[in-house]
Amino acid sequence: IKKRIEVDNISSNMNYLINSGEIVPDLIIKDFLPIKELADKVNRIVFNKQAIIFTGPSGTGKSTLEEDLVENYDFKTIKSYTTRSKRDGENDEVYHFTDIDTFNSLDLFNIIHISDTWKYGTSINDIYSDKHVFSVIDVEFAIGMKNKLESLGYYVCIVSIDLDQETRKQLIADRKEDSHSAKLRFEREKELTILEQFQEQNIEPQYSFVGLGKTKTEYNSIILG
Repeated sequence: IKKRIEVDNISSNMNYLINSGEIVPDLIIKDFLPIKELADKVNRIVFNKQAIIFTGPSGTGKSTLEEDLVENYDFKTIKSYTTRSKRDGENDEVYHFTDIDTFNSLDLFNIIHISDTWKYGTSINDIYSDKHVFSVIDVEFAIGMKNKLESLGYYVCIVSIDLDQETRKQLIADRKEDSHSAKLRFEREKELTILEQFQEQNIEPQYSFVGLGKTKTEYNSIILG
């Protein structure tokens, strides 16, 4: 046993013996600690590197939460490569924008296809910080990123975000995304909520938010404890 961690105020005289690097975070959360929020804090002690993955359909505020962690909590974004066009106000700090031929020539993992000419993918070279944040619309993409990060020694916190489609359509219209790309996004959506899609894959997100009832600061304060 490499590490001994005592967790107070869960139940009397309860000690947890954790083999550092041998017990995965999900196992600690599901089988050892009854309170997921406290489990999240314990895992942050055990693992030196941490990553937060926001997962939700378009228009749920993922990018807003991600930007807040970068600006105020010293997290670094994992920049994906994408072939989509820039939105108004976007710059190269958000994505590596590239054409389809260049994209196809790169050594990328976890590639997601929105259409034949609209893709996302990630390079291992963009994973470099002890504190990373990443946002994605696709549950399978999120799981792929989770697996890659855990293989690199990160503790990964998954946050699922859901919001009704009508509200999201209005929010997407407000950010002036072109109608064709917005249509493609909604056509790809599944009937299941993001949380249900994770549960279908036997993954329970550490945090699950529904609606827009809090500010970005309040949401991130919950996640960071």
